[in-house]
Amino acid sequence: MCKLCVQTKDIAGDILKSVGSDRLKEEMQRREKEIEVLKRFGDITKHQKKKNNRIVEYYIAYDGRKQITSTTRDGLIEKLYNLLDGEADKNITVEQLFEMYAQRRHEDTSISSRTADFDRPNWNRFFKDDKCKLKTMKVVDVTTPAILLEYKRIVGYGERTKKDFGKATSLLNGVFDLAVEMEIVQSNLARSVLPLTKKFKFAMEKDHSNDVWTKEERDKLVEYINTLPQTRYTLAIRLAACFPLRVGELRALMWEDFLENEMKLRIHHEIVKIRKGNKKSCDADVPFPKGGQDSGCRKIPVLDEAEQILKELRAINGGKKYILNGEGNAAFSISTNKINEHLRKYCEGAGVPYYSSHQFRFYGATRLFAENVSLNTIRNYLGHSTLQMTLHYLRPDIEDVDEETLKKVFGRSNKVKQA
Repeated sequence: MCKLCVQTKDIAGDILKSVGSDRLKEEMQRREKEIEVLKRFGDITKHQKKKNNRIVEYYIAYDGRKQITSTTRDGLIEKLYNLLDGEADKNITVEQLFEMYAQRRHEDTSISSRTADFDRPNWNRFFKDDKCKLKTMKVVDVTTPAILLEYKRIVGYGERTKKDFGKATSLLNGVFDLAVEMEIVQSNLARSVLPLTKKFKFAMEKDHSNDVWTKEERDKLVEYINTLPQTRYTLAIRLAACFPLRVGELRALMWEDFLENEMKLRIHHEIVKIRKGNKKSCDADVPFPKGGQDSGCRKIPVLDEAEQILKELRAINGGKKYILNGEGNAAFSISTNKINEHLRKYCEGAGVPYYSSHQFRFYGATRLFAENVSLNTIRNYLGHSTLQMTLHYLRPDIEDVDEETLKKVFGRSNKVKQA
């Protein structure tokens, strides 16, 4: 048996003899590092030298070009193991780095687990194709032309919408941001390529211009709900109809957020889904994962109708943490799915189109815009960080132009002589 194999066997065999059960895991990890180091660098040799009239011990290994030293064996192993990590980083492929990126996203409590769940399906849609050469390339070998070629492949001949392409570029941007963070590369080439994609031809997006309630439909829905026995769900949807809130913001409202002296609601946190331990998805009350602290935190006025709804909710949930707290000993407010299940039934009962509770934000933005409220004011009211996002929420009515206006614009003035 070779010397390295003997050493490796001795190291593994010594583990149970040298540590107690409370330190077993830590020692196992340390010994595993040592085994990997010995496989790559071979023997670690011990040396002595005289320094200041005393004998100093030190340890040496070779990486093929130079010797690496440390005053302790464990210190040298740690140095060599870090070199192994560096070598692994330089050999990592784009697809392998995506796996690390996806795992980080699931562990990040500031990101909804539902959002992170879309990463893998989107990766498979855009980068699992057999024609994709980028996924198997080493990150350090990726070039600007290689990324541009993949972007062209994804878009094809106008086969993808601009929204789909945005999902693909967002994924690749995230992966290469991680590469920069890990110091595998110095800059994110995926982002630098984007200006070159402006002339790409995209497929037509689905027309969502009518995906919002009209004022009459919204009022009809609320009037119908008012005729029903009032529960947490009827009151939740009536309250949602009074504000253009994210459903997570609505669910996160606490009684302390109702500022009665100002007659305003303070919006400063949100309930989202995250991964926790073995649970695929569970509720968490977190600072704004979407709007950001600056743009998301705001105060919005409480009108008379909303004040009355809050009084009714106080009679049900006044002693609990959340305004829309669930029944019994529930830790959080009623779920988004339950709100939408009830909303669907109420829409059917009222005879209006069903849209999810999120459409109250589209409704609010659209109606405010129709009343000539400035875009910047609407942006602040919705808690958006950019005007571009606010524009996405507008569903302005498209009306026929009257004949008189058409004549003014396209007709000829009587003062112009006929040719």
